Amino acid sequence: MYGSILNQIFHIGHYVFAFWLLLILVPKFIFSPSSSDKLERIVSNAMRMTFLYIVIAYVLVVTKLFEVLSILAVIAFLILRSYVLPKHQRKRGDAMTELGAKFYDFLEIAFRTKLGWKYIRGRRVFTDKRLQLPKTSFAAAAAAVLAIAVFGMSGFVRLYDAFTSAAPSMSDGAVILAWSKYISMRELFHDGVYPQGMFIMMSYLQKFAAINAIYVLKYTGGLNTLLVVFGLYFSVSRLTGGRWAALAGAVVYGLAGTALHGGDWERQAATIPQEFALLFLLPTLYFFFRYFENGSRHALWAGAAGCAVMGLSHTIAFAYGGLGLGILMLLGLAAGEEGRRRFWTGAVAGIACVMVSIIPLAYGLLIGKSFHGSSSSFLAETAKIDPPSLNGWDYVGLACIAALALWSLAAPRGERMVYRFATLFGFTCFLLYAYGGPVSQSVVLATRSESVWTVATCLAFGVVWHAVWKAVLSDEGRIAATVQVVLCASLVAGLGFANGLKPIIPYKMMWDSSAAQYVSIAKQHLPMTWVVYSQSEGYSLTYGTGVHDYIGTLIKDFDPRKFPLTRTEETMPDGNIAYHIYIIEEKQVYRHDPRLSIYNALAPEYERKEQEYRELRQWLALYQEYNGDLKTFYEDDVIKVHYIFRGTDQEANDELIWAKPEFSKLLENLMQ
Repeated sequence: MYGSILNQIFHIGHYVFAFWLLLILVPKFIFSPSSSDKLERIVSNAMRMTFLYIVIAYVLVVTKLFEVLSILAVIAFLILRSYVLPKHQRKRGDAMTELGAKFYDFLEIAFRTKLGWKYIRGRRVFTDKRLQLPKTSFAAAAAAVLAIAVFGMSGFVRLYDAFTSAAPSMSDGAVILAWSKYISMRELFHDGVYPQGMFIMMSYLQKFAAINAIYVLKYTGGLNTLLVVFGLYFSVSRLTGGRWAALAGAVVYGLAGTALHGGDWERQAATIPQEFALLFLLPTLYFFFRYFENGSRHALWAGAAGCAVMGLSHTIAFAYGGLGLGILMLLGLAAGEEGRRRFWTGAVAGIACVMVSIIPLAYGLLIGKSFHGSSSSFLAETAKIDPPSLNGWDYVGLACIAALALWSLAAPRGERMVYRFATLFGFTCFLLYAYGGPVSQSVVLATRSESVWTVATCLAFGVVWHAVWKAVLSDEGRIAATVQVVLCASLVAGLGFANGLKPIIPYKMMWDSSAAQYVSIAKQHLPMTWVVYSQSEGYSLTYGTGVHDYIGTLIKDFDPRKFPLTRTEETMPDGNIAYHIYIIEEKQVYRHDPRLSIYNALAPEYERKEQEYRELRQWLALYQEYNGDLKTFYEDDVIKVHYIFRGTDQEANDELIWAKPEFSKLLENLMQ
């Protein structure tokens, strides 16, 4: 079953491998080292590689070549190009030196294994420093333990639903699953023009993990917001140089729950493009900050790549990225002549990101597609909107911003830019959250600005933590480290206790056992050799692996008294239908939480389904009376899955060989 431990270990292992291969290993061979900071190199490479992957996918999807072999060919070209060109002679030499070093390290494996065995037996004969464990300070060890706790707890609450429930989360889940599959099937803008960045990356992960797309959908949701936690830690730690400040900001975002996130808490475990784009927000602004601070070209390219990825993924998140870049440009103007020069470079980078984001959308319109209907309507929707009710964390965020504004006046000159940026970005995000919707009457601004304000709150909290620490206890000795450990541990324990580490369980649009059966059925057969009759919720789960049709079609178009499945006006079975037929009957129609705003609007849909299932039971009773061949594939309290095999054993064997029923028919015709 979907939630079994072994099943989840198998699939998460494949997913993690694909993620590591695509975003950590491959970029190391394509990009030259950009920083002495290893973590910064990894983040920079991943951001630039994500941008490359999206561009590559657009080209390959348009040319109908988006397959693993084509992707590998492009990756191989990019890797070889960096070694073949004359200007990379030094890089080739370094690579050969590293290869030789690894060869000699391999020869020493036996020697090291022998020494390790002697050490385990208590014979401490180590003299080679490479074989000794590095000495770790108390502060570093404590920080590592707390970081593991923060990310572990944050991951648990966000990924629990992915490991236990197969049903797509929230109303967007099924749509996003289908859109990622459209990319895999080399189809662009199937339902209208919309930024495709997240769907493209999900398709990459699915292809290289070689698992059912539902697992990629479920894992990606929690991972996106867990990476926002990581982005906070990474950005604050590099902006301030303080790992404790970074932990403080990360733990607030990761564990504060509904007290901080309000109505957006449920989105933390769902796969949504805005949350995917937001994971790039702070790292992008950090790299832009580094460029305006020291003129690093590597930082500029990394920031531009991250900004472009946001533009290619979600318009609102991209706008906030532009807001942050604009603030940095203004701060650059105030930094003297060098800052003014970087102002114009930043402006060019921003304009280039806008153009890159527009090109795919313009292409979609050029080929005759229109903007995605519901998204366009939501973007343009207006209503009378009241200012939001501020909670405790809103006031904490405002207090942090006020403290930073004051501290930016008294701080040493070299540190002021960090405090000024956090102040201006945080305060602007608050204004958009509190007054953007009421003033503009824009529904999208009123409902989507909270997510960015929470990120800005945590950024300000982390930077203030660092500022207060420097002002009160500038000592870096053991006592200071102990105080930091106690404070951070108390924050982790307090937020964890307050939230109770309750997993996020987003609302669903179907029974979980029903979604799990689509996965189970797909495991039983080769792709496109089975058909399932169910409600519309099953379309995205079936697409790409099987054939989906509707219960209403089965009832109206097929005569249950004839050999399966024969249309009412025909005398022979429909040869276009696969031999393996599944019918999913809801014994209880799935009804959503009555507190949801969409509940009343779906009342007619509930009634339609109940009537349809009554007719289905009559159809099944007649079918069994005349044909008898009706097996139960699965049954629980809420659903029952019926199975019909309408072929012979020989046809089933042919199907296994040829994958599709049409091939077996073709073979029969050739043999006659």
